[in-house]
Amino acid sequence: MLISKEEMKRALNVTWDDPYTDDRIIDTYGAAMALVQDYAGPDVDLKSDEMAKQLLKDCMRYIWNDCLDEFERRFSPHIIALRNRYKVLDYVQRESEIREGEEDTVSDV
Repeated sequence: MLISKEEMKRALNVTWDDPYTDDRIIDTYGAAMALVQDYAGPDVDLKSDEMAKQLLKDCMRYIWNDCLDEFERRFSPHIIALRNRYKVLDYVQRESEIREGEEDTVSDV
C-alpha cells in the first residue's frame, strides 16, 4: 500500500481500532486507488506525487462518507490538472526520445 493504515485513518478521521472498520478502510483505499488511476491515467505516480496522493486521500474521504458523486464535481479541476501534468510529462519524454534517436542517426552518417 502506498499509504499506511494509520495515514488512511487520519485522512478519514477514524480514531478507533476495530477489525470491521479496518477492513472497510482497506476496501475504501482500493476503490479510491482504482478511481484516481482511472481519472488521472495509469501513469500517475501515487507513491511520490504529493498532489496525486492528496487526491487519493480526498477520494477515500468521499467514498467513506458515501458521497462519491460529489467528488468528481468538486475535484474535477484537480483531476484535470493532474491528468494534464502527466500528459505533458509523457509528451516531453517521447519528444526527448525522438530527438535522441535523430542524433544517433545523424552521427551514424
